[in-house]
Amino acid sequence: MICFYQTALYVGPATVTVASTPYTWPGTSAGTAVGFLWAFAEWYTATVPSGSCSVTFARNPVDSGIIATLWFNHPTVFAPSGDFTTRSGIPAQTTTHAAPGTASMLGSWSPAQTNGYVTLRLDYPMVEGNGDASGVGAIRQTVPGSGQHRPTVEAIGTAQDAARLTQVLMSAGSFRQGSVLDYRARGLPVDGPWWGGVHFGPVTRTSAGHNLYRFSFDVAR
Repeated sequence: MICFYQTALYVGPATVTVASTPYTWPGTSAGTAVGFLWAFAEWYTATVPSGSCSVTFARNPVDSGIIATLWFNHPTVFAPSGDFTTRSGIPAQTTTHAAPGTASMLGSWSPAQTNGYVTLRLDYPMVEGNGDASGVGAIRQTVPGSGQHRPTVEAIGTAQDAARLTQVLMSAGSFRQGSVLDYRARGLPVDGPWWGGVHFGPVTRTSAGHNLYRFSFDVAR
């Protein structure tokens, strides 16, 4: 799953009501739809007494985008602004523990053949501590000796996925940046699924079988 950076992506306020008390998130400027949803979730957790909010993501088979769902630990009335809904795909909800999206997030891409997942190849993050892959001293933040290999993001998808990718790349900001959902165990500070930021270079599309395509992006951290 990829969410591409959008130029001047400001998202207006959203109000939540918990136990008859309203709280208003003022909005934020964020590069991607993923970024402002995480910002909202963090605000809810920090602002609502004993509150907790998380975000989950799933492939939208209708248009090869990504559907986001906000999860609340308290019954919550969710009243987002129009641009919040337009960019996240999440509409207003009456008292609920979940606010599911009904449309794909702005700038999102999730290919069909791999159930929405993409492959990040030859990206070797540094590991804190000592050793050849550490961040100690003058060691670069990747595995030494891998500098001649350019990391790539790859996926296999359909003609619908190709059309969606063309659409989101046309609206993507410049320089072309984005976030890739990464399931690798990273250690500190985050272990498990997270959205990692990358810079996207050229993308190629080649045949991968009947009505299937292989997509390959050159990327850099």
